Amino acid sequence: MDAFGFTPSTFARNVIMDVLYRIGHVDGAIKVLKETQFPNFLTFNITLCNLCKLGDLSNMKHISRRMLQQGYYPNVNTFKMLLNCLCKMGRLAEAYQVLGLMITLGVSVSIKVWSILIDVFCQLHQPYLAYALFNKMLRTGCSPNLVIYTNLIKGFLDSKMVNTASSILNRMESDGYVADLVLCNILIDCLSKGERYDDAFGIFLSLPDRKLVPDSYTFCSLLSNICLFRRFSLLPNIASGLAIEGDLMVCNSLLNYFCKAGYPLHAVELYDYMLDRGLTPDKYSFVGLLSGLCGAGKINKAVGVYQGLIMSYCGLDAHVHTAIMDRLIRVAFNQLVEMWKSGLIPDEAMYAHFFKGPASGIYIAHAQRLLVRDKVWVDSSSFDDLPDVAASVG
Repeated sequence: MDAFGFTPSTFARNVIMDVLYRIGHVDGAIKVLKETQFPNFLTFNITLCNLCKLGDLSNMKHISRRMLQQGYYPNVNTFKMLLNCLCKMGRLAEAYQVLGLMITLGVSVSIKVWSILIDVFCQLHQPYLAYALFNKMLRTGCSPNLVIYTNLIKGFLDSKMVNTASSILNRMESDGYVADLVLCNILIDCLSKGERYDDAFGIFLSLPDRKLVPDSYTFCSLLSNICLFRRFSLLPNIASGLAIEGDLMVCNSLLNYFCKAGYPLHAVELYDYMLDRGLTPDKYSFVGLLSGLCGAGKINKAVGVYQGLIMSYCGLDAHVHTAIMDRLIRVAFNQLVEMWKSGLIPDEAMYAHFFKGPASGIYIAHAQRLLVRDKVWVDSSSFDDLPDVAASVG
């Protein structure tokens, strides 16, 4: 156009600028903007929207200031995009400034925007700042919804501020809102993690009165915390009369429970049941199976399953490898402890037997220290045939 003596209009420059952003030429797009003699609202709006998508904070600040200096203001959707971008980047101070500008300009802040901001502050463990936003929202005449109350309550519970969370829950109920299953599950999970089992169990028992039906998340949340704090006797109270679908999440939780509660054979049987039901096991299922086999004393089978998984399953990670090594080493150590308790001192052949298979390269030094402690000396070549589990998965 320049070659033929035509000057591109602002509309043409806007189109060129948008295309440059879309193909990743940010510097070129900014150059077009700077060379635009008469930028309009769309010029700045196109730039801000694209910079938000790219997460380019530096240019966002510069363009926002220039936009305001030119007398243009972002619309509601652009403000919302800016807030979303800043929140995802963890730039809460800048997000708070944008919110203040919206309120100053008289831009209507939707309940969705308030919810996003409050949720982000809660996720970053700043519940009091989230509560300050909540009060500011009320002062603007915007009424909270159940989602905002839920985020606030969870934020305070995650920060171990149970009394404050309880006060917000009471306020929510006084405003006429009724806790749904999502909020009840959050309360059960957070209270259980805080070792307030009676309160968590009380909420669980209150679900029928609230006309709520427990789901798999409810059950797994309670079961996980029962295992975490080893209160295994509570399971019958939870499971009694409970009708939930035995999906993968529920089965994995039960596998974990059976292994930790001392019922390894039940874990193995449950794994077989999962296969019969057509469920596809994941890494947590494999850990449950391996732990169950080791706990039931079926070491050779556990090692065989583990080796088969290495050969055929590409989704294994450190969680599975650590679990099998921990179980195998624990079995070997427990057998040695039983011998020591009975007054027997293992000889070289016994040590070689115990550590063959369970020991990996990272545990050989530990095994050697045990030999030295009992004054049993073994040539280093005795460890040559120890299968290095770490190497086999590496």
